[in-house]
Amino acid sequence: MKLLQCMFFLLLLLFIFSCENEPPYIRNPVYNIVVYQSGAGAGPSTMVFLSVHFILFDENGFEDISDISLIHVDTDIVWKLKRNDLEETLYGDNNYHGFSFFEYDNGNSVLLGDYIVRVTDSSGNQSDMALLVDLEGHSENIYKSSIPEYEINLKENRKEIEFNKFEYSSLELKVLNQPELFNNSRKKFTFGEKLILSDKELVAGSLVSLRVNSAVDERLIYFLKNYTIR
Repeated sequence: MKLLQCMFFLLLLLFIFSCENEPPYIRNPVYNIVVYQSGAGAGPSTMVFLSVHFILFDENGFEDISDISLIHVDTDIVWKLKRNDLEETLYGDNNYHGFSFFEYDNGNSVLLGDYIVRVTDSSGNQSDMALLVDLEGHSENIYKSSIPEYEINLKENRKEIEFNKFEYSSLELKVLNQPELFNNSRKKFTFGEKLILSDKELVAGSLVSLRVNSAVDERLIYFLKNYTIR
């Protein structure tokens, strides 16, 4: 009887130990390549960053996560973040963790191709997830920051702007000094929609923040310099 009790106790300890050492896991990684034009708030010059987010889970609690590494396979370049560096955001119905400013080449370009997202817990357990970063129609293994030509004009009614020369999928606008216009968020306009900012005339000095999504998948995003209503 005592032998059975000892065996049961040992098995219980093994079970508890194995549960405590379950590695964390990552799933559903998503990415964006984000270009910030000079004057959009990210820096004194135009810069581009890789933004990567993913669902992250650890059976021992989020506090058990030690660090996250993003590894570019072809070059072995590694970006490493501590748990407290991670951002949390909502995609659909799920909470995602990640970082929006993975920087390469002083923000002048982003490496395309195969990446590995690696999560490590406090016991040293690791989990990997593959991530392919690419852009449709872009054959090179690097994306260099650039801003397509565009033109913004204020309509005579001072309630609407025109955005020309730059083909896009959708445009998200926010009046920075009047955030209540869109419930303190951005309003998305698809290509061809009228860009009506307000039902009243906008006052001179109003600042409009512009996020341009170049395609439906929003893989490539531009934050343009703030437009001032004059």
